[in-house]
Amino acid sequence: MDVCKAISGETVALLDPDDFQGQTAMALKQRLSSQMGVSRFRLILLTEDGVAIRHDEVFAATPIKLQLLFLDFLPADVEEDQRMMVASRKNDLLTLEALLKGPRNPDIADHGGRTPLHHAALGGHVAAAQLLLEAGAEKDPTTSTGKTPLWMAAQGGLLEVVRFLVEVGADKDHADTGGTTPFWTAGEFGHLDVCGFLREAGCSQDPI
Repeated sequence: MDVCKAISGETVALLDPDDFQGQTAMALKQRLSSQMGVSRFRLILLTEDGVAIRHDEVFAATPIKLQLLFLDFLPADVEEDQRMMVASRKNDLLTLEALLKGPRNPDIADHGGRTPLHHAALGGHVAAAQLLLEAGAEKDPTTSTGKTPLWMAAQGGLLEVVRFLVEVGADKDHADTGGTTPFWTAGEFGHLDVCGFLREAGCSQDPI
């Protein structure tokens, strides 16, 4: 299967057609997203004739050639960006996915520098965090006081979120502007399970 850019015609991927027989367009977009480092929310699949393919469409007979359209993020919108923050904090995955399909920038920040990933971490929601990262969100955005989503999850004792963020490569030793790392803020608030996990994950235990 030859997948090329819709505008230039440049081939961006060559895939085995048998891998997608009976699969959805969504599965193909996820594969391309992983290979190209571009969020699936910013990709639109087109037939060779330029007709958009629905994400739930199943390839009964795999086409030989497809086109791929790359979308830019929509301009910032205060109301829509706030909805994305709230959806992340409440783990409202349907609303969050609908907004990300805009596509909206998953790294938009509020007045304190908190991104949707910060809000997902504060709410203790791994699913929302996973969806945001799939949309291309940065793993370690910082607030105005230098706090990352992992830092906030550690302070809140949210072990599952801490575990998830460490597993996807977030910086477990990033200190805030006061010099406190996730390990130390977890300890200050008595979250010994988080401290234990971070220690086993190889974090630095030295105060900064």
